[in-house]
Amino acid sequence: MSVWINNGKRMEMSWPIRVRGQQKGEEAKASLRISDLNGPGREHFSFTHEVTWKGFGRVDLRSCGVLSRDTYLRSGATSFNALHIVPLAFDLHLCNVHTGEPTHAHANALYWCGTSKYQDADPSALSRHLRVGIDTAKVFVAEVRDAYLNTGEHPSHEAASQVMHRIIDGLRPEWKRKADELRRVFEVFA
Repeated sequence: MSVWINNGKRMEMSWPIRVRGQQKGEEAKASLRISDLNGPGREHFSFTHEVTWKGFGRVDLRSCGVLSRDTYLRSGATSFNALHIVPLAFDLHLCNVHTGEPTHAHANALYWCGTSKYQDADPSALSRHLRVGIDTAKVFVAEVRDAYLNTGEHPSHEAASQVMHRIIDGLRPEWKRKADELRRVFEVFA
């Protein structure tokens, strides 16, 4: 496992993995980072991968991006990272380091509940976004859609928004617990 440190604080952990289609001479690694996306105090976790090839005095980036659960599970990783850090890393990808709240939690959740003319309700996407089970996401969609559609002549974004605020407020303690746990991992390995 390698470490990148910034101002005495550990900001990245990375370790080797294998990915499907990896060619001879290519190296793959998984990286868990704390990224400063929106200014101080708004740091987010990110969990990504990259595949590089080294040769002829250069390093070529072959692929990179979000690391899917399927890709990681097929990598055969059995280290401490795979067993203890990775489940949290998947849950907290692009979540606030301090609160565990997903990026744009409220707006994106409303979108996945189908309160936009551009998107029908998608409980599966809402489940991934809010880090809840699919059955819970279906209940949330029903609550938000009911508030959105059953408020008179016209759909009410305000009514739907109030319901979503209540839902998110109920999820915050669990999000924070997970963020605290993953931050402790960074502190232990720093």
